[in-house]
Amino acid sequence: MRYVLFTLSLSIVPLCARDFAFEKLYGTVNHCYKKECRKAIASSFLIEKGKPKGEYSPDKIQDFRNENWRDTAWCVSKNQGIGEYIYVSYSNNPRLNKYKDIWKREGYSFSFTIINGFVKNKDLFLANNRVKKIAIEVQEIAYTMSVQGPDTITGTDIEIFDGPILNGVHEIELVDKMDEQEFKINVVPVSKRDGYLQMDLLLKMTIKEIYPGNKYKDTCISDARFEMVVPEDKKK
Repeated sequence: MRYVLFTLSLSIVPLCARDFAFEKLYGTVNHCYKKECRKAIASSFLIEKGKPKGEYSPDKIQDFRNENWRDTAWCVSKNQGIGEYIYVSYSNNPRLNKYKDIWKREGYSFSFTIINGFVKNKDLFLANNRVKKIAIEVQEIAYTMSVQGPDTITGTDIEIFDGPILNGVHEIELVDKMDEQEFKINVVPVSKRDGYLQMDLLLKMTIKEIYPGNKYKDTCISDARFEMVVPEDKKK
């Protein structure tokens, strides 16, 4: 009997194991993991000789609230950016993201806003590559707010009950212009764990095609952000 019980306990462990690598990624990008809060994470970024190491780092893609945001951009040089990716934080609304409310509304949407290329000036915009096609991978997470403890993501009040679940991949073609471009993306919840759990998204952008620059082989994006679309009947 002891042998049987021991064997069963070993078979259960993988099913209950937590994905700490994912939790660290999700916590850092969307929340706060230890001291890193809402931080964009990329596969790579350009390091240019004679300039600070972080001149074109991932965080430059989400500094649009800064006065001089047009002077910065996330840039990549590897393979001219093709296949390179970045995780950008998602602005959710905790009052409106419970599964029971989403199912009742029969919908859940988020907006994707991007400023393509290096828009510090027109010469730099044309000199560097811009993104032509980008794929947005949507990972769904069913979670609840909890007291910090052994089951929550380190340093957060987030306890994951389901996920990450691949909700879908959306390919978007961008216009080759310096102006802001906005897209609305609809998602259908996959998790059916508990209607009172909340729904969150982890969003990964992967560069698929580019508009070639006339001087450099680096690909740049000045700004990108994701925000929950507040349902019309909830605005009042």
